[in-house]
Amino acid sequence: MNRALLLVGSAVSIVLGPAEAAPITTETALPVAAKEFIARSQLIYAEASSRAIGARTLIWENALGYGLQADWAVFAVVPLAFGRIEPILQPSDELTGFGDIRIFARYTALKRNGPGYTFRITPFAGVELPSGRSGIGSRSTDPFAGVVATFLNNDVEVDVSARYQVNTPKFEVNLGDLLNIDGSVQYRLLPRRLGTGVPRFLYAVGEVNYVRVTAGDAIGDARADLFLSPGIQLVSAKYILEGGVQIPVRGDGRAGAPRPDFALRLGFRVPF
Repeated sequence: MNRALLLVGSAVSIVLGPAEAAPITTETALPVAAKEFIARSQLIYAEASSRAIGARTLIWENALGYGLQADWAVFAVVPLAFGRIEPILQPSDELTGFGDIRIFARYTALKRNGPGYTFRITPFAGVELPSGRSGIGSRSTDPFAGVVATFLNNDVEVDVSARYQVNTPKFEVNLGDLLNIDGSVQYRLLPRRLGTGVPRFLYAVGEVNYVRVTAGDAIGDARADLFLSPGIQLVSAKYILEGGVQIPVRGDGRAGAPRPDFALRLGFRVPF
């Protein structure tokens, strides 16, 4: 998807059965059981600004995953963006439409289960399709690949992922490749002690997100941003409610280019 606009981007469950905690800001680590679906819907409100321009975006992002078997899962992510760019002393520009659709497959290459814990490594690969309208989508077919490492026990889950996307030139314009490195910790706050039955679980979530775009023709130079993303999840056997905020703590890039101010995420997941 258009980076300038958007700056303002299964497994054994030990305790939770059909639903479990997961990272809020990424979809590559979403848990999905064999022969079942997982659906996630998020509203993402983001703002970015510079001395000469401001941008606001509301993205409705929907992800659907299906477990082909115990080790294989496939996913599709469809974003719908409502954006507004406000240059100083110029008329504002509104951009609304579907963004680029992402589809990918994930394979559990390594899984280790022990007393009260699970560890797994899951590589994935896919493609971002040029389904977005002009000004929102990249207008190019862009492959990506990466890997997720997950550790979870009865109290905490830790996910670390890396993803690299090759943005192919379109109409002789290169937007630059994209690197994402993400870390997420989900810690169970309630209930403090596990008993019988399947109660609801409240998790505190802490995430770190690193985003780097290599130099491209339309951007002018490389840029990188680091975010801290605290959040919270309410997990039950049938649904998950989640919310979080991405706060930029460091950014490097071209002077005068819009920099992210914050991003707010609210959503839910449902396995079925």
